[in-house]
Amino acid sequence: MEMTGKPDDGTTEARLNARWRERLPTAGEAAVDLLTKLLRLDPAHRISVVGCLEHAYVAQFHDPRTESCASKPALIAIDDDRKLGTAVYRERLYHEISKMKRQREAARSAAAIAAAPTAADPPTQ
Repeated sequence: MEMTGKPDDGTTEARLNARWRERLPTAGEAAVDLLTKLLRLDPAHRISVVGCLEHAYVAQFHDPRTESCASKPALIAIDDDRKLGTAVYRERLYHEISKMKRQREAARSAAAIAAAPTAADPPTQ
């Protein structure tokens, strides 16, 4: 709470930035600004994912032409009712990513087969 402030204490962003600058004196302005915005306790005041991508600190990595925004919230496929080791989460995440890649490849293959001309199709001239 010392660094982030309480959700209802009215701590300003400038004051939070000053606290982080004091703790991280070698961090640049953009780094401190993003950190402050990411660590806001009140989610209503926390920076959004899109805001993060557009922030000056990560601007060099942001390419809107190749990135897309989800049209709905992402669902986490890992049931997290009990705490497990990092290796277990890593393995489950890898499994989910692999499964999604296989599904995407299967869909692409099916689309390619459906679009391919058949022997019954007349040749185009």
